Formats: sequence, C-alpha cells, structure tokens
Amino acid sequence: MPINKITPTKRGKAAIAAVLIGIASGGYATYDRYATTQKMDPAVILAVEKGIMPWEGLVLKSHWDPFAKIWDICYGETKGIGPGMTKTKAECFDMLLRRVHDDYYQKIMECSPNLAKPPSVFALQ
Repeated sequence: MPINKITPTKRGKAAIAAVLIGIASGGYATYDRYATTQKMDPAVILAVEKGIMPWEGLVLKSHWDPFAKIWDICYGETKGIGPGMTKTKAECFDMLLRRVHDDYYQKIMECSPNLAKPPSVFALQ
C-alpha cells in the first residue's frame, strides 16, 4: 500500500506530451536506418535505450567475461567477438540496435504477428 499519493506534475505531463508528439510525428524515424527489413519499431528503441544500455554498460575494447566464459564488447555483444577487438560508441549503438531488431524483435513478430496490430477498443466490450 503506497504511503504517498502519486499526483501528476506539470513537468511530467509536459514530458509525456513531448514523447507522444515526437512519436506521432515520426520522430523515431531516424532509427529506421538500423532496421534491415522494415521501419524500426519504437519498442526496440525503448528496450535498447532504457533497458539494455543502462544495464549492460559500454565497454569499447573486448574483454573476457569470467561469468559467461566468453569474449564480449560494447553492450554485452558476444557474436563474433574475440580478443583485442575495439569498437567506437557509434558502432556499438549500431550493433546493439541491429541485433535486438533482427535477432529478437523480428523472431517475436514472426511467432506472434498480431502484436503488430493496435488493440481494438471494441474487443474489450
């Protein structure tokens, strides 16, 4: 049970409105260059920027991960990574977006194509 009641602030409302306007106007279209098959879905961008990047952290030189017992670089990339490799911050971001989109998002959408459809308001009635 929360102790304090959560109330919206002017700043919070403005931030949410800005995000929604950006999405509605196609503000995320700059990410489309990373998608190999279609437009970049905002869910991928959100997962990458707010979930994976802060969790994994950025390492520009490959290093041995003693827990996974494999070489990794950037934001935890392990595919094709070996000792002595280096990447730029831009290369790491590009690699992560492409990997999440192609190896995970695309596979989920193949198995569950209805996820791409907006929910129907009438289905809830």
